Amino acid sequence: MRPVNKTTNDCHWFEYWGLFRFVRKLKLLVMKRSFFGFKAAVYFGLIMVSLLSCQKETVQPGTIAPTATVSSESSHGMAVSNNLVPQTFTRNGRTYHFYCQPNGRVDSIVATGDHPYVYRVVYKGSHLDSVILVDRGRIVSTHRNFQYKGELITGYDYFDRIDKVPYPWSLSVSYDAQKRIVAIDRKFQGKVQTHKEWIYNVNDDVVNTINSSGGDGSYTYDSGLNPLHMVRDLFALFVEEPFIWEYCFSLHNMVSKAIPGGLTITYINEYNGLGQLIRQSLSDHTTSFAFTYQ
Repeated sequence: MRPVNKTTNDCHWFEYWGLFRFVRKLKLLVMKRSFFGFKAAVYFGLIMVSLLSCQKETVQPGTIAPTATVSSESSHGMAVSNNLVPQTFTRNGRTYHFYCQPNGRVDSIVATGDHPYVYRVVYKGSHLDSVILVDRGRIVSTHRNFQYKGELITGYDYFDRIDKVPYPWSLSVSYDAQKRIVAIDRKFQGKVQTHKEWIYNVNDDVVNTINSSGGDGSYTYDSGLNPLHMVRDLFALFVEEPFIWEYCFSLHNMVSKAIPGGLTITYINEYNGLGQLIRQSLSDHTTSFAFTYQ
């Protein structure tokens, strides 16, 4: 952007006329030995000196950094990490907009569609401090009390704020030697409510999932990179939407999902010329994804 020139030559006539009056008044007051008049003249002179400093200047607009919180109307701070990180993704008519800090970490996720809401993300140093779901000015629920081992989240608490549940649900996260999430347990008052496991292949893709009652899915993949996998700690940011767990742990994009009972769902992946996934459709049309990038 070109600099904006702000010229202040129009103030010069006032400067010189004011100085002339100041010198003339000061001379008269000294002759009359008026202490208070002399003091007033000194103040007037200081004002004139400040006006003398008014010169031609150039104002260079700065770059506006993303704020810590954003509204659904804001356009600042979209994801800037790399060209594989999505700017938005759409699922079942709802679009999720990623807003990021200059270092690439997610600042907020704004959901638009039939029912808009915002996930606001707070950090303490390099670690998550809390994620807050805000719906039309009300706090619905939060993830807090994050525990870490190095840079890996090992646990956090879920608080139901809208229903004022006095006790949180606690989630514990387990990893394998490759630092991939292999299990998440959700407990309430010390008792496991849900258990989920993920089994990977050598390509860092989930090939099987196991829930509390047994196996619930097996998957195959293409070689395209998964944009949701590129968003750091995305599994912990979607406070009320654990569906994201199925789509963010694998490095590549699914092409099929087999579920108990013999049903197999086929994923149709479409890429642009840069190799970015732009659309993922399912053969049964129950779910579809669309992605945009900066």
